[in-house]
Formats: sequence, C-alpha cells, structure tokens
Amino acid sequence: MNLEETVEALACMLDAPDRVRRAEALLRGVENVQAAAQGDVRWWRARGAQSSREAERLVAAFKLHALVQARTLPSSVASPEDVVRCLRPLASRGQEELWVLTVDTCLRPIGRSLISRGGRASCSATPSDVLRVAVLEQAAGIFLAHNHPSGDPRPSAADQRFTRQVRRGARALGLIVHDHIVLCLTEWSSELTGARGRTEPRRLETAREPSASP
Repeated sequence: MNLEETVEALACMLDAPDRVRRAEALLRGVENVQAAAQGDVRWWRARGAQSSREAERLVAAFKLHALVQARTLPSSVASPEDVVRCLRPLASRGQEELWVLTVDTCLRPIGRSLISRGGRASCSATPSDVLRVAVLEQAAGIFLAHNHPSGDPRPSAADQRFTRQVRRGARALGLIVHDHIVLCLTEWSSELTGARGRTEPRRLETAREPSASP
C-alpha cells in the first residue's frame, strides 16, 4: 500500500467522526512498523485510539500484517535474484509500480511497500516517499524495484537520475541503497551492477501477490 491507501485502510478500522483525520494522526504517532505490530490495546489508546474496541482492531490488523510478512519474505536478501523472488508478480503488471524492500544490517528483510503506481510508461514518486518508509521501518538499507510494462528491462535515464537522488538522501540518513531492480515479463536487470536474468514467467501465473506494509 502507498500512504494514501494505508490511511484509507486504517480509517476503516476507526469509528466516526473524522476517521481519515484520526487515521493520519495515528500514523504520525507510530514510531515504526515493528513497534506497531507489538503494540497492545493500551499502547494504541495512548496514541489516539478512541476506544478499546478501536485499539483491538488496530492490534489485530498489525499483528496480521507481521504474520503475513514473516510467511512471505525470505530470511535474507543477498542478490538481485532474491529481490526478484520477493516481487516477482510485479513483472507482469500492466502499469508501472515502484516498490521498496527494506532490510536490516544483516540483509534480513523487514518489509516491502508500494511507493507509487502510474501508467504504462511512468509513475510519479520522490526520494522522500522512499526514504520515509525506510525511516518508519528503522531499516539499515533498501532495495528499490520497479517494472517496465514495455518489456525492456534496461533502466531509463529518468530511472538512473531517481536512483542517484535516493542514494544521496539515503547517505544523509545513514542508509544504504543496495540496488535498484527493473523487472519485465521475461527479464530483469540491476541498475547498480548491470546484472541481468530471467524472471521465469511460467511462475508468474501462480506467484503470490506481494504484501505491502499497512
């Protein structure tokens, strides 16, 4: 989910009135996703949940998210192939999407999040959109990934410029951008290493949808 979708999802768990405004306030009060997944009813009440019933819904939602992430993410991400396995369904999308995969200092994945969804030729995002997720999840590093519905996995000049901007911002925050992978239906390429490979399209049909952070 992107930020707007996350706010909408959280708003559905809250009671009227002002659900959207309170959902935005709740997100601002969450230090990171790991803390939210461990929070109990008292923890959510202290951050703005209006009732114990609301807090119970939030506890259940974030615990479910943590369970899904644990079951669908690998134990480590050490290569472009690992990133492709995490986000394989992205290769067959009909519109461009930008995702970020956050990792700790040992390259263990923390979460994966949809940053932006666009059209067939581009999607709009800023480095701040990416880095905000990394800071929220207390990541040590990130992998970027997006798709090219055109079928050409070579990164464009705009892709390269965006990656440079993210790397500059990441350095200022003490984060590492490990790679930026471009996926197509049959091939993928690594922007930072130049490596290329096959996306094994036969498995795309049955691959599980990537689960993003709430």
